This record gives sequence, structure tokens and C-alpha cells, in this order.
Amino acid sequence: MTLEVWPIGRPKYHPKNPRQGDVGAICESLDANGFYGAILVQKSSELIIAGEHRHKSMKAKGARKIPVLVIDVDDEKALDIMLADNATADQADYDRARLPELLAEIHERRGSLEGTGFTSERLQELLDDLNHQEKEREQGKQGEDKEKSAPNLDPGADRYKEQYGVIVVCKSGAEQERVYNSLRLEYDDVKVVVT
Repeated sequence: MTLEVWPIGRPKYHPKNPRQGDVGAICESLDANGFYGAILVQKSSELIIAGEHRHKSMKAKGARKIPVLVIDVDDEKALDIMLADNATADQADYDRARLPELLAEIHERRGSLEGTGFTSERLQELLDDLNHQEKEREQGKQGEDKEKSAPNLDPGADRYKEQYGVIVVCKSGAEQERVYNSLRLEYDDVKVVVT
């Protein structure tokens, strides 16, 4: 691998890249934080393997040059790396207690969440969710205490507890994965169903 600085127009977008990024959000991050890192480019084809949307954002901001990490791999390995870079990012999750605490700390210190990729509204949703979960835990604990003190006369009663759900019909496996990963950030019990 070599780190180089290329003219912004030299690297090309990979025609098989299925990833759709939020260039506007990346531009906001660039405004607040500047550009850090490099894009990953296959040496032989000069196709971008990772960082296409960072490149598009830099281009939109009028950059003339961009840091490029050049790797010498064949076309098949380049595709593997591109897909793995996207898929591993999708599989990441947040610690649902630590994230709102960190965002609240930043918001309190600076008065905004600019540059973090989060909004004050999103922070409030996370805090509300955290408070709701805490109340449910407390109610569950109180319910367990009551169950321990009162005998259960009907051993089959638990089978009939109410459950609520939503079914989202997706057009593809990729869309299903995006929806699933999005819902996992909000809810503890998310299931994938294939029919």
C-alpha cells in the first residue's frame, strides 16, 4: 500500500458499488471537522474501493486534491474489500446507554451536536428511549417481586401475553438488511422473516 495525493478527478467510481451514502451529511462533517483519512483505490484500475461518498463530498466542496491509499489487488479482491467495507459498517451498532450519555455531554458543553452526525431531535429520541427502557425494567422488577410473592394458579397464563409488531415488506435482501439495521438502533427485539 502507498499513500499518495491525487487530483480529485483521477480516481474513478466503481461501477459495481451498491452503496448509497449521504453526501450532504458527509459535507456537514467536512464543514465541522475537515477531511481526515484517505480513500482506498485499486492500483490497476484506479477505481475507488472505499470512500466513494467522501470523494463525492470533497468534490462537491471544491477540493482539487485528495489523499489516496493505493493498494495492488486483483479485481476480485477489490470487490471483496469494497463489499466487506460496506457490510462491516452496516453490522456495527451503538451501546444504547453510552451513546445518549456522550451526545448529551457534547450538547451540554457546546450547545449543539454539529459535526457529530446527530441532531438534538435524535438525541431526545435516544434519551426518551433510554428512559422508557429504564421504566420497563423497573416495572418488570416490580412484577417479578409480585410473582414471587403470589402463587401462579395458571401455569399456561404466560403463553397469552400480548405482543405488538410491525411487518415491513422489502423488495430485496439488501433493503431488508438496511431496514433491519436501522430498526436495531431503535428497538431491542427485531426479527427478520423470510417468506
